Amino acid sequence: MVLLLAARSEVPIFHYSPLVVKKAVVGYGRASKSQVQMMVKQLLGVEPENEHAADALAVGMCHLFHSRWPGASP
Repeated sequence: MVLLLAARSEVPIFHYSPLVVKKAVVGYGRASKSQVQMMVKQLLGVEPENEHAADALAVGMCHLFHSRWPGASP
């Protein structure tokens, strides 16, 4: 439903695979969840409450990195 409403409102939708997110945040596409949490904590200076929160922040960081350098390979 969220994707449908976003599309109807012409809000751009971006998709990133877990491999791309991990590579953007940790530098290694096969990083563990604990490595992702650690890098999110280091880069943002916040302690995610759980791995889901860390994943969400990592996806946001990945998008930021890719939108700043659109020509960069994922």
